[in-house]
Amino acid sequence: MAQTSRSSRSWVDGIYWNHFKFTHFAHRLPPGFDQHLALPKRFSDSLKRKLPDNVTLKGPGGAEWTVRLSTRDDVLHFTDGWQQFAQDHFLEESDLLIFKYNGESQFDVLIFDQKNLCEKVASYFVRDSGLTNKRNKDNCLEEENIPSDSKVKVASPKKSAHGKSKKTRKATVERTPAQQTKRRGRSNRSDAHAGEIDWLPDVEPASTSRNKMVEVVDASSRRAMIDNAKKNTLQLAQAACTPDGFYVVMRPSHVYRRFYVTIPTKWMTEHFPLQSEDVILRVGESEWLAKYTFEATRHTGGLASGWKQFAVDNNLQEFDVCVFNLAGLGKKPLTLEVKIFRVDV
Repeated sequence: MAQTSRSSRSWVDGIYWNHFKFTHFAHRLPPGFDQHLALPKRFSDSLKRKLPDNVTLKGPGGAEWTVRLSTRDDVLHFTDGWQQFAQDHFLEESDLLIFKYNGESQFDVLIFDQKNLCEKVASYFVRDSGLTNKRNKDNCLEEENIPSDSKVKVASPKKSAHGKSKKTRKATVERTPAQQTKRRGRSNRSDAHAGEIDWLPDVEPASTSRNKMVEVVDASSRRAMIDNAKKNTLQLAQAACTPDGFYVVMRPSHVYRRFYVTIPTKWMTEHFPLQSEDVILRVGESEWLAKYTFEATRHTGGLASGWKQFAVDNNLQEFDVCVFNLAGLGKKPLTLEVKIFRVDV
């Protein structure tokens, strides 16, 4: 009986993997997903055709991203190009993704929110911004994943390089061409909700409110305006980033919670010591004392204590871009010049 059951399962598996036009798998995003994502081993091992070196990920909105497949520890991973896909769709840890493979070289991707398991509506409005797979065209590096178990200390008040409190002057910042009016305050909510329609309170009956109008914000126009502002900001930051620098697009873990910024491993290895020490963050003539922490077991490092004060003092918001360049090569303490490019809508 057991042997018959196994034979039946084997027959069913053979029909599915060899004769079905489309195959699917689901993936709940783990820590560190923003740099690479492993494909289920059963999926890759069961395919009748070997997957190509480069595949296409088609988002819910119809735009496509070219992503490289690399083998690590006998497991296939989405690598080069996956970071762009993850960032463009504002993916977060524990989001649920469903991949539909067409049997050749394309995956259609559906994206579900981690909290309510409903589709992320904003993912349908992501369009090719012209930057796909060109993140490093100016030899700039972008941040890598945040260690899931890194111990981030509470940020200390800003200090000068000599340890004394220093009054901070207004930071020098760059503005995008899209800014036509005074910078507006921005809420801390996720941009995924920015496209929702805002309704005014209930209007009075027509007999008493004929001269009143209800203003409805066009969600698609609002979304397009936000996407355009983010694209302009990113282009300005890329242009300002030198070959010896790196840039980081601000995420909630940088400016709203946790307050930890990972330094790209390649840049860190070439420019920073493989040990924790103090670092000065400088914007114009203002300075903040922060802590560069190095984790030998993971070979990763980032800005922890002191970064929160820097982010708060400079009013950093999600999707702003910070460009970091090393100042005073070989001098102590380590100093990073920071240019801030803001998304203004």
